[in-house]
Amino acid sequence: CVRCVENFCLAVVTNRYKQLYGC
Repeated sequence: CVRCVENFCLAVVTNRYKQLYGC
């Protein structure tokens, strides 16, 4: 996963990306 997309990424992974990229 590169972008914060809950549809394609798991909730945990998405939360990680939200914290890193501020999505």
